Amino acid sequence: MMVVLDASVAIKWYIKEKNLFEAEKLLNGYYELHAPELILPEFGSIVWKKVRRNELTSEEGSSIIKSFSRQNVTYHSHKPLVTASYIGADLSAQTVYDWSYLALAVSLSVPS
Repeated sequence: MMVVLDASVAIKWYIKEKNLFEAEKLLNGYYELHAPELILPEFGSIVWKKVRRNELTSEEGSSIIKSFSRQNVTYHSHKPLVTASYIGADLSAQTVYDWSYLALAVSLSVPS
């Protein structure tokens, strides 16, 4: 089953947060994970903030980044998503960033 992965879900693989069990199910091999390339700097920013807040050491942060980069995720360019992302954001109260994930899900015909 195809799934569009968000950074706020992926971080749960490394940090014990609410809904950890549901996030870990995505790693069982049943799911085909996809994400806009935006997930990489978003994930990095989440880890960086946790290091800055002393929730993680710099070494732990680096290890998490390396581990995430090895996950089996298919990354998609923003170029074909940007127009739909902008239109969606313009019509709603969500950001272009959020709509990048939604536009990817629509373009891949991922069921909601």
